[in-house]
Amino acid sequence: KEIESYLRKKLPIKNVTVSRRFFPPEIHFNIIEREPIAFASRFVSNNIEKGMIDIEGSWIPLKFVNKSKKDKIKLSIENWNLNKKNDIILIIKNRFILQSPLEKIKINPLQEISIKTDYFHSVLLGSNTDRLIEQFNKLNQLQKSLPNLLINTKVKVVDLQDPSKPELKIERIPP
Repeated sequence: KEIESYLRKKLPIKNVTVSRRFFPPEIHFNIIEREPIAFASRFVSNNIEKGMIDIEGSWIPLKFVNKSKKDKIKLSIENWNLNKKNDIILIIKNRFILQSPLEKIKINPLQEISIKTDYFHSVLLGSNTDRLIEQFNKLNQLQKSLPNLLINTKVKVVDLQDPSKPELKIERIPP
């Protein structure tokens, strides 16, 4: 039990079991690693630390992730913190609802969340993810309808803090 506890504290592993046999004398380790799904950054003692997270939102230091796994990952999380772990998990687990691939999750100093997709540069979700599915569905509707409505304009920010009243911040593109 002591070895299991030590390994869980020191390494980014999901589960570990240690067993021993008396004859022949041997120790068996069964380790299940955490699978990284996103790059992440966080503030630690006024410094930015880079790492990765798994599907459960758990932090994985970069030194424990091999290069082949890093090369496959496209999603990033800016300003990851433990207070927003459940919100991040909810967004990551529901990212496939979006018609445009999720590229980035950003948490600002006020603990408000915004996302970046392949289609939208910035989508404000706010600090409460209770209406996340509704927000994602509204974003999909906007993606379908906006190209026909906005000629010579570019959407800079979509504010979906209230999904029933989305707000667009746009800029004109000179012809």
